[in-house]
Amino acid sequence: MKKRKNCLKCGIVLITLILVVIIVSGFVVAQEKKYTPKTMEVGGEVTNPPQQSAPQWAIDKANDYIISVLGEDYFEEHIKLVTNTTGNSRGYFFYYNYIHDVKDEPTGTPHQVVHLFHVQANWSGTIVRYGGPREPYQFLISSSEARDIAIQNGMKEPVIELDYGTQGYDSNTPIPGGTCVWVAWTYGGVPKGDPDLLFIHVDTGELLGKRISEGYSGAIMTSTIDLNEEKRDGESTQPNNTDKKVNLTDREEKVASSAKEETGIFKKIINWVKALFVEIK
Repeated sequence: MKKRKNCLKCGIVLITLILVVIIVSGFVVAQEKKYTPKTMEVGGEVTNPPQQSAPQWAIDKANDYIISVLGEDYFEEHIKLVTNTTGNSRGYFFYYNYIHDVKDEPTGTPHQVVHLFHVQANWSGTIVRYGGPREPYQFLISSSEARDIAIQNGMKEPVIELDYGTQGYDSNTPIPGGTCVWVAWTYGGVPKGDPDLLFIHVDTGELLGKRISEGYSGAIMTSTIDLNEEKRDGESTQPNNTDKKVNLTDREEKVASSAKEETGIFKKIINWVKALFVEIK
């Protein structure tokens, strides 16, 4: 009778162990499914829709507008249509090259410069944005002459650059957009009250505008930031073990928590099985 009782207990233990294995396996699979990142499959080929050209009547209107500003001869010599497109909801867009010559010295050989600008029209062909030159410039003032003009106006060691006014000018005196100018500026700090930007007309050499400096504060602030960056770059880059322990991702924390729960379940099951064996003995 005792032997049968022991066999019955062994059978119960065996069935219990099988159930434990099934439950734990299901738990592990559930955890894997829970934390497996989902991926999205995209079928077919992904391509950008082809751009549709503007109709010829709209192109003609854009050309006619530029001719009305610059004249037909100047348009034919200096303005070339590069491309055009129909916008989704904003009308038509036209892109032109502005081709002209400039000189570095008054008696020097001119070299060609190409500037890209765009024109936008609404659905009826009316021009709503014009980014080209506002007059037929000849670029009679060389860059060296513009530099001399900047020096005469109090700027030390000026740097000269050509600007077409597409984005406007940071000038204390308003300058119309599309005005071609030589911009003079300097690398060094400019005392407060002195000009740190000069805008010089490319044909007449007239000083169209200037920006007055607010002092050295900007340059000093930049230097301070640079020094701080150098200090940070010079600091030790050895890995910090404490940071590694603290900087766990959310997923790592969840997995670690699940592992603890799983370990606790295992311990409870093992203790219960041990108790059964103790009773058998």
